[in-house]
Amino acid sequence: MKKWVFVFASLIPVLACQQTEPEDTPPQPYLSLSIQERNASNTTDLFDIDVDANCDWTVNCPETWVEISPRLSSYHGSLSLNVRLAENEGITQRNATITFTYGSDFAVCRIHQDPFVPRLDISETEISFGYRTSEKTIRIISNCVWEAAQESSWIAIKPVTGLVGSFEMTVNAETNPSESPRSTRIHFWNDLYGVNEYVQVSQAEHPATENKDYVDEYGINRGPGITLRGLTWAAVNCGYDETSFPWGKMYQWGRKSRIGYKDDLFQDDFSSIAATLWQGKNGDEDPSSFYCPADDSRFAYDWIKTGDDSFWNLGTEEYPVKNKDFDPCPEGWRVPTAFEFQSLMEYAAQEWTEENGCAGLLFSIGEKLFLPAGGRLNASNGLSLDRNIEGYYWTLSSLTSGSSAYLYFNTEGGSVNRQGSRAGGCLVRCIRE
Repeated sequence: MKKWVFVFASLIPVLACQQTEPEDTPPQPYLSLSIQERNASNTTDLFDIDVDANCDWTVNCPETWVEISPRLSSYHGSLSLNVRLAENEGITQRNATITFTYGSDFAVCRIHQDPFVPRLDISETEISFGYRTSEKTIRIISNCVWEAAQESSWIAIKPVTGLVGSFEMTVNAETNPSESPRSTRIHFWNDLYGVNEYVQVSQAEHPATENKDYVDEYGINRGPGITLRGLTWAAVNCGYDETSFPWGKMYQWGRKSRIGYKDDLFQDDFSSIAATLWQGKNGDEDPSSFYCPADDSRFAYDWIKTGDDSFWNLGTEEYPVKNKDFDPCPEGWRVPTAFEFQSLMEYAAQEWTEENGCAGLLFSIGEKLFLPAGGRLNASNGLSLDRNIEGYYWTLSSLTSGSSAYLYFNTEGGSVNRQGSRAGGCLVRCIRE
């Protein structure tokens, strides 16, 4: 009996140990990421990384172009982080690693961002001009800043630089004085991204001519003319006489006949003013008369009911063909186009001045060309207006039947107006064909 009592007593401590609750063991820390790798374009990128964790953790990324939000010194448990990548403006791929450290372990999200690829799309790779001064337009679409320059001085371009977006560039070519064709290039570039693009420009040869001097209606040789940007202008206006007509004479559009002036009337001493629109053919009109516009609204801006756009030009504005039956300029010369005057206004320096008692505008591009401000002839009654105040010069260009384009200027500058009454009287400055 004593033996069994001793055995039972010795088992009590063992049983007591087995019934004691074990101490708490901390869970094994873990952390997982919803994204382990991100491939992004070069543009700004936004995305979330979902962090599933049961512990404290930190996040680190040394790249300044990676922005993490919220950005705390430490985090606990599960959380969603917002990541923003700045635009990559470089020409090489860039990489970043976001490191999540927890306990003695870590997880990473690797980021790869594409480089910037410059784009410079030009609508034309080749443009060609006829031998005369003219202008063409090309379109440029770019995702980077660009610069441009012509490789020859006989063309001019605007603008010469551009930002990101869509642009139109005008290319203006001078008249080719040579009987051989010529070519050049326009260079577009961006040094930062190594962009170089070219547009080939060609121009036809000038047809063989005798380069006639300007011989006026009085039989006086006024010389070879004045050349500015490849255009050769007559030295004086049509009908010019130093004593009697220092501004030149006036013309209704499409007429070969000159109208002089006496006192306030732009007419010769023997001329009379017609009261109505001329009804016949242009070649049959009275050279000493000024014709008023018609009452009929259809012809309200023209002096002849059977008039048309070909009186001064049998071709187009880009390729004019002189109508010798009605053009008032001497052989080898013609009325200029609207574009030729526009080119003069755009590329020449201008100064309001006075020469030989006539006020007017002086154009300078190496050579100098003076256009006197002779005013105009009123379409309704033939009276003179604005002499020495304003200049009005016809072009052969037409907009609609009954109206044509003319150059206008005063002390403030000028422009080419595309619609003017053909019944009005304007000056004419001839240009070499």
